[in-house]
Amino acid sequence: MNEKQKDITAAGRAARFAAAVCLAGFVCGLHAEAVDPPVEQIREANGKVRPEGVFFPADSDILNVKAFGAVGDGRHDDTEAFQAAYNKTGLIYVPDGVYVISAPIKAPPREGSAPCRRILQGQSRDKTVIRVADRSAAFADADNPQAVITTSWGVAQAFRNSVFNMTIDVGEGNPGAIGLAFFAYNQGAVKDVLIKAPSGSGHTGLSLTGDNGPLLVWNVHVEGFDTGVQASANALATFENLSVRGQRKVGVDSGLKTYIHKFKSENAVPAVKSKHHMFILVDGQISGGSPDAAAMILGSNSLVKDAAVSGYGCAISKPDGKRLVKAGFVDFYASQNPLLLNGADKGSVKLKAEDSPEIPWGDVKNWVNITKFKPEPKSVIVRGVGRRVQENWAPAIQAAADSGASTLYFPAGKRHASGVVKVPGTVKRIIGCESELRPIEGEEGVVFEIVDDGTFDPLIIERFDAIYAKMKIVNKSSRPLAVRHIVCDHIVKEKGAGDLFLDDVCCGSLDINGGNVWARQLNQEGSFNPEKEPVPRPNTWNRGGKFWLFGLKTEQNRTKVITTDGGISEIYAFILANRAENPLPMFACDNASAAVSVYETTLRSGPFASVMECKDALGGKFVAPGSTHKGGVCRPWVVFTPDKKPAAGDR
Repeated sequence: MNEKQKDITAAGRAARFAAAVCLAGFVCGLHAEAVDPPVEQIREANGKVRPEGVFFPADSDILNVKAFGAVGDGRHDDTEAFQAAYNKTGLIYVPDGVYVISAPIKAPPREGSAPCRRILQGQSRDKTVIRVADRSAAFADADNPQAVITTSWGVAQAFRNSVFNMTIDVGEGNPGAIGLAFFAYNQGAVKDVLIKAPSGSGHTGLSLTGDNGPLLVWNVHVEGFDTGVQASANALATFENLSVRGQRKVGVDSGLKTYIHKFKSENAVPAVKSKHHMFILVDGQISGGSPDAAAMILGSNSLVKDAAVSGYGCAISKPDGKRLVKAGFVDFYASQNPLLLNGADKGSVKLKAEDSPEIPWGDVKNWVNITKFKPEPKSVIVRGVGRRVQENWAPAIQAAADSGASTLYFPAGKRHASGVVKVPGTVKRIIGCESELRPIEGEEGVVFEIVDDGTFDPLIIERFDAIYAKMKIVNKSSRPLAVRHIVCDHIVKEKGAGDLFLDDVCCGSLDINGGNVWARQLNQEGSFNPEKEPVPRPNTWNRGGKFWLFGLKTEQNRTKVITTDGGISEIYAFILANRAENPLPMFACDNASAAVSVYETTLRSGPFASVMECKDALGGKFVAPGSTHKGGVCRPWVVFTPDKKPAAGDR
């Protein structure tokens, strides 16, 4: 730690803290639990962030790598300080700067399970740069590649890990460098990230392997490397707006379940190689190649829609080299013939996908800290503990919502909240800062109810660690609502409510009462007991709405989506049938329209009874059969319309 680094940090406190942590053996790969810097030091680092890009108030109490001693000037080695910060969980903030790394940054072990709940948040994609020092010994061996950042490993407990808004540059002369080895489970995302390698450097840009997913990769660009994306997450990787360019071997190597919406590849090598699990591409632009090469080399389970291919000898070939589809515009390709029920056409159901709304981050002067208001203490009996006083933060949240602020923020920490919070039109964003939110013992969780007060501005609710909260979100207003990067219990779009956008969401139940809903990476689970619930509700009920769902991962034995009342559903799903008996259909339609692409695997040899069961307006029944063996079924495209005509309202 030299004197110049000490001068950069406030009175050298952050630098001395990082040195002390290193000496104590908490960093540099030892991975014992690090001690937080003093809260004053964290707030001082947060308070110095320029109000540009993504930033947070000083009293949000999020962790800041500069409070751990990181400098970010492009010269100092920030490996130790960065690792010290990454030993913690929660929201780990990286202000704009160039952070030089010379060794892998890895999440520390978690006793009995896999690392989880680390959210690495940069200030901006292009100005927050993590750069590997040129010709680093740690990344020199291409036969033993190492990731610059590893969020966890392949155990299905890597809940809620995320990486946002930054550039990862593997530097020159590092042939064994993997930009990011990302692991998340149920909910987690890589969003607004650039991963790049200079010519001749870099092994893989983004690595998704092992017991991994569901997860969302959103607005990610990979430039260079041998392989752009190694997409081998066994429980589904969903991509929205992925671009790859300048790879030396392949753009996307899909080993397991990979679903991509909006894909751009500029390459001389194949844009995609897929083996024999499930690969889906909707809306692609693939250019480059050569007359003797295929743009996409696809195995036995695949679906491609609306992909423009130029420069290659053919658009799609088999792994054995047999050419299947010529170059040009591929409007529809499926590895199996579509199953068309009731005389439907394969294009009968085609909903237009809309982008999720974004709103300005806003001046923090218009934000309000919910802890500025008082919670309501309540005496409760905690099972196994006895009588305790828990603070109900719902009244404080309501007071914050009524304060006129545009953004409500929840500083890092754990709180209890039960009751209804009515959200007025003055509130544009509710951000959890990855804080925990749980119900008062013995009560239901908090309900965010968006009231109809004539406001039409979008509302975003995001970034809560509410996995046990039983949080419910109900939109009764005409406002568009985006729910993202969150685990909750129940989401309801009331009749007449504004458009709903779900991005990287895990929830038990979803109710759609008309209107438009677009979802990217939705994880829904929940089993039912036939003795207690003889007519089990589905995970999602679409009553007359238009529901576009790209990347559904779901478990257990409920029907996943029922579409009724003239509704339309377009669904791209992975089903994990992990119950010994799954007697219900995966999907159902009653006088409504649906198109489904689904890949099923089983854990206890119990596939679902059918893929889809449908009724037309006259009560006629149509069934898409399930698996004829115990290993599950793959149906790249199943379509039903109740009237043998294109569904009314398709766009």
